[in-house]
Formats: sequence, C-alpha cells, structure tokens
Amino acid sequence: TFGKALPAPVATEILRGMRQAAEVGTATQLGKAGHSLGRDIAAKSGTAEVSISGSAAAVDSWVTAIVDGRWIITARVQNSTPEQANNAQEIAARILPLIPRSNISYKTPCS
Repeated sequence: TFGKALPAPVATEILRGMRQAAEVGTATQLGKAGHSLGRDIAAKSGTAEVSISGSAAAVDSWVTAIVDGRWIITARVQNSTPEQANNAQEIAARILPLIPRSNISYKTPCS
C-alpha cells in the first residue's frame, strides 16, 4: 500500500499553492500554455544543478502538472544548459492539447 490519502483541507491547500505556481510562480510558462487552451492548471517545477565530469555544470529540470483537476503530466529533462532550464515546461505544454476534456469538474480535490 501507499499509505493514507491526504485530508481534504491539506490537499486543497497544496492544490492552491500549485495553482499559484502556475499563475505567478515558477511554473508560469506551463500555466500560460494551459490557460490559453482553457485548461485549469496547477503545477510544481524544479531544477537542480548537476555536475558532469570534464564539462560545465548542467541542469536537470522537471515539472508536474495537474490538468483540470484530473490529469497529471510529469516531464523531466536531464543535462541541459542553464539557458534551457524550462525545457520540462515546454515539453509538458506540448502534451496539454492531447489531453481529453471532460464535462466533469474536478477542481475540488477529495470531494
């Protein structure tokens, strides 16, 4: 087993923070792409500097997004340049149009 589900108030607060990241935080590139398609986006992004022996430091980047409160996208890019640190968001943004739409609203977690 994977443990217990988060209590609804905790899940709601996490989702709120992830929506903020997509609107005004580190995941705005993906958030803008989703909003242009009329999708509800909540996301968390991250980067880590990694060392590769014999060369300059590289960057690993990742993003996980919840789309319309239902679908999850995770993209990870390894060993890119610092200038390419948002590549994971670009990849996730390309996936967004492929995700089916639903008539059901999933905006409230654990309901």
